[in-house]
Amino acid sequence: MNDINFAVTVVKATGSTNDDLEALAKSDIISKDSLLNFHGYTEIAFSQTAGRGRFDREWDSGHGGLYQSTLLFMEALPGIDFSKLTIITALAACGAIEKLLPEGILRIKWPNDITAGGKKICGMLLKAMPGITGTPVIIGIGVNVFNQVDRSKLRNANILQPGNLEEFASRKFGESDIIELSGAIGAALNGLLKEAAAGGYERIFSDYNSRLLYKGEKITLYNRVEEDIVMASGIFCGLDENGFLKIENADTKEIKSYPSGEIRRIQ
Repeated sequence: MNDINFAVTVVKATGSTNDDLEALAKSDIISKDSLLNFHGYTEIAFSQTAGRGRFDREWDSGHGGLYQSTLLFMEALPGIDFSKLTIITALAACGAIEKLLPEGILRIKWPNDITAGGKKICGMLLKAMPGITGTPVIIGIGVNVFNQVDRSKLRNANILQPGNLEEFASRKFGESDIIELSGAIGAALNGLLKEAAAGGYERIFSDYNSRLLYKGEKITLYNRVEEDIVMASGIFCGLDENGFLKIENADTKEIKSYPSGEIRRIQ
């Protein structure tokens, strides 16, 4: 696999970087002959007015955070499917962020939130768009760097309290750090994608599994926390080879896999 050329556009503010790249992917600007010219195209915003996360939830996107979306085409990622891309993206962001913080405080909350000291500092949203030119995937990443999250906007069922990098770092951050963090995430993503394409996904998967929040603890799996529909409860055993959540039933000791949902630790 060739290196990804991350052509980057930086804007002061936008509605949603994901929406901007989705409009680009759906436009007639990109043709089958020009896919690789847009593979890796990234938009960074210093603030968003309509940022969204999983399940179309509002993502507080005030000044001081990294809000970026990257357009990739699966045709240029040999041997990598959507599930692997999700795991690779989470590990890339975790690896880039951990260089700014004390060692050992980051964890990945399945499938791709990143926490520090039990607080959510990063969220990701991957969206595949089959049926248009090529097979584009938009990777949206939001990192709370030095922004203050408006807690009045949090869901009543919010699983994790938000935090930012400054809470855990030994220094203050500025806009230049946001740009540098974006570059570090891109470099880490490029390296892991090349490693996976060359047959190294097993190591990546093992690294991801070792960083999982709540692994070995009792959890409840919900369809969506707001709906309060419990799908399973038991011991979180990590992920299976498909990237599905594994839960061991406390009574029967049977382990079952689940492809989606939200987890909460049982206190």
